Amino acid sequence: MSCWQAEAMLMDRAHRHDNIEFNLAVESELTYRYGGRKLTVPRDATVMFWGAVPHQLIERAPGAVMRGVNVPLGVFLRWQLPGELVMTLLNGRPVITPPSPRREVDAALFGQWLPDLESGDLERRRTASLEMEAWVRRLASESVTARLPGTGAANEGTVRHAVFMARFITRHFREQLTVEQIATAVPLHPNYAMTAFRAVLGMTMKAYLTQCRVAEAQRLLATTGMSVSDVAAMSGFGSQSRFYASFTETCGVAPGAWRRAHGAHSEG
Repeated sequence: MSCWQAEAMLMDRAHRHDNIEFNLAVESELTYRYGGRKLTVPRDATVMFWGAVPHQLIERAPGAVMRGVNVPLGVFLRWQLPGELVMTLLNGRPVITPPSPRREVDAALFGQWLPDLESGDLERRRTASLEMEAWVRRLASESVTARLPGTGAANEGTVRHAVFMARFITRHFREQLTVEQIATAVPLHPNYAMTAFRAVLGMTMKAYLTQCRVAEAQRLLATTGMSVSDVAAMSGFGSQSRFYASFTETCGVAPGAWRRAHGAHSEG
């Protein structure tokens, strides 16, 4: 786990990572491009999202400050937070909490966590990590009140295997992956691998692979002048028909219409 508190810096390109990220907009709005779409976080609100989806900070007031926490996916899943929140994030949808009434408390916490995590003292680092977990749990309780069926605890080995497979897919989604290839990377029997993946992430490997490819296609459509056929190939889709069908099912519109509504050239 890690945290930071610094001036919010605009990014010249989108990036992705394996962590669940929590960003607090301190006394200023923050605007991101998340999965190719604009996302505005109100002043003093917190946004939670899965870093596997391409994201980029594109607008902020001069001198705006951001506080952030990064939680490794495996740690986040082991916390067994409300299922509705977990599934929302893992399906690539960000969650924004209401503006926090605890600005002074949050400032004090981040001011303490930073030196604790940077210290060589294991007990200080452990204490900071526990406090960060409590902070995340409070945000989660403020965001959702229900638990989805079928999202009960998974054993540590199952979580570890599912996280490994999710990371493997995130890094190799442009390739023509099969369940057998993903399972072999763990290594697990394909049937067990599919069961473990679905038990932890709440979706099939195929659905997650498609999610990664569509998110990449959104990013390319929004930020480049590539042809739609090139976007399909660069996103890992093996055929134009599969790309159009998957993209339209996920986004509700065809790739060309999505680009006209969300592409950088359509904003200006």
